[in-house]
Amino acid sequence: MANRAYFSMINLLKSRTIHKKKRIYTTTVHPNLCYGCETWTMSSEAEEMLHAFKRKILRWIYSPIKDDTDWRIRYNTGIYDVCIDVKVTVFMNFRTMQRARHVIRM
Repeated sequence: MANRAYFSMINLLKSRTIHKKKRIYTTTVHPNLCYGCETWTMSSEAEEMLHAFKRKILRWIYSPIKDDTDWRIRYNTGIYDVCIDVKVTVFMNFRTMQRARHVIRM
């Protein structure tokens, strides 16, 4: 679902005139990515796939940079320096704990 939401918004994310691309990501793609995450069993492969998906989108949002005379994509460390955001797995663990507290209260 998140991939479908991403590709439906790809024209907006590629646009150079839209400046609120991060907000578009957080309101359309991220909720689809994390839907139902409270019940998932997270493996290390699944975590890496989620992080790779998020980095792919953030590379579109924070467009390429100019190195001396050439343009290049941002490296992972460059993306994490520019985007101060919670990792997807940390957010999912938080949601899992919220659900556990809710079940205990019930």
